[in-house]
Amino acid sequence: ITVDRDVTDTSVRIGSIYTNNTAAGAKAADLLVPAMGGTGDVAYEGYTPGAASVDDRHQGFENEMLKYPQITNDGSEYDPNDIGTAESNVAAEIQRDPNLRGIFASSEDPEDGAAAAIEAAGMVGKIKLVGFDSSSDVMTLLREGVITDLVVQKALIMGQLAVKDAIAYLTHHVKPPSVTLESYILVNQQNMNDPSIEQYIYRS
Repeated sequence: ITVDRDVTDTSVRIGSIYTNNTAAGAKAADLLVPAMGGTGDVAYEGYTPGAASVDDRHQGFENEMLKYPQITNDGSEYDPNDIGTAESNVAAEIQRDPNLRGIFASSEDPEDGAAAAIEAAGMVGKIKLVGFDSSSDVMTLLREGVITDLVVQKALIMGQLAVKDAIAYLTHHVKPPSVTLESYILVNQQNMNDPSIEQYIYRS
């Protein structure tokens, strides 16, 4: 049973549990545009293409942004899950586009790098940053207002479901669904300390 992402050869597993990443990426766009006041330009910072989960988030974001023709999409930059590269990418984008008002960073290192570039440019509050997933550092950035909103996987639920499916298969030969798509939660300054939210926050 795979969790978080699937394998290429699905014959080697009995089931896969992961987030509906396309829907999550679309939700990021729907959070970002109103945070920007419905005007300005946006950009994407994410992991090098090839990881299906991140690619789906990216595609969901790009497709949803087409619903906002008043917003210019500056395009996408990639990093190999490296904070320094992400920071350099976003810093260059800020220099190129004085009308940049929003960024979607689709995993932790891109979030950290984008946040660092926004802080260094003195653009906190002027450039809205929506991220995907969380860590202690990311939660600090949210608390400080550098990150506006987070779309977070229900990793706890996915792990619990994987254990239940494995036990059912081993003890009763009940095969789980081939694919189980899990939903996500939205985290912001207002709800970040809610116990129902905290259970899904990654702690390092």
